Amino acid sequence: MLMDNENALKAEDVAKILKIGRNAVYAMAKSGELRSYHVGRKLRFTYADIQDYIDRSKSGGAPARPVPSPLPQPGELVVGGQEALVDVLAEHARRRGVPVMVCGLNSYDALCALYRGQLSAACCGLYDAEHNSFNIPYIRHMLPGTPTVVVQLASLAKGLLVRSGNPKEIVGIADLARPGVRLSNREKGSSSRVYLDSMFAQLGISPSIVDGYADESATELGMASKIAQGYADAGIGRQQTASRIEGLDFVPLLREDYALVLREETLKAPQAKALLEVVSSGELQQAFACASGYDTSATGRYAIIR
Repeated sequence: MLMDNENALKAEDVAKILKIGRNAVYAMAKSGELRSYHVGRKLRFTYADIQDYIDRSKSGGAPARPVPSPLPQPGELVVGGQEALVDVLAEHARRRGVPVMVCGLNSYDALCALYRGQLSAACCGLYDAEHNSFNIPYIRHMLPGTPTVVVQLASLAKGLLVRSGNPKEIVGIADLARPGVRLSNREKGSSSRVYLDSMFAQLGISPSIVDGYADESATELGMASKIAQGYADAGIGRQQTASRIEGLDFVPLLREDYALVLREETLKAPQAKALLEVVSSGELQQAFACASGYDTSATGRYAIIR
């Protein structure tokens, strides 16, 4: 039952209860991980919504899945991705008159949707342990026989999100399998989950012995908030996330290459060409560089895969 409007919780109220940033609340509501409703254009929450989220955080309940990608409409570009860079790219494209809609799919799901023709472009940061590289091995495997263009957006610091002061002294992936350490995990297909599973395989660690491995979150902010609230000890995430949520520290592990992937045939459309011009513009690189933790030295570089 919904609360009356006077007692409804605002995003600011939820942020105080969960001890996270207001933007984190909006992101979790957008993904469906945190239930919400609208009063006109204003987003509101109930205490039951918050309690349900807390209960699922404690029990490792299944998170909400991202909304399936819609089919691109004529003249419109639908870009799949969860990284904040995607929203920045879309906003700069719209300023130039390029109609872009963002669909919040994780890296793996975005490539699948691109293969099925449900996206104009996919954004991904998938680590391949065998080749110690990002994205291209996955693109070759997941888009067989599909000529693609891979454009570098930025690289970002990825590592372990831990509670302030790192009380469990977690400094590497192997520590996640120690007794007394609980993991807050991401959903299958996210770049963080792919990296974690690859590292477990390399180290010979069975996920079955990792406490909290089944505790999945559909968003990085949701995963991180469980650590900040003390329901878990560590998880894989970005440096920016640690700086946005009170009560977290960051242990760096690698730099993730985040890229924009399009079918080569898509570049016949003027909107797609305009999107690539936005990527290579100094204006967009400056916007990326303003966000802490992003390296834009290779932004706009591209490779063609046939």
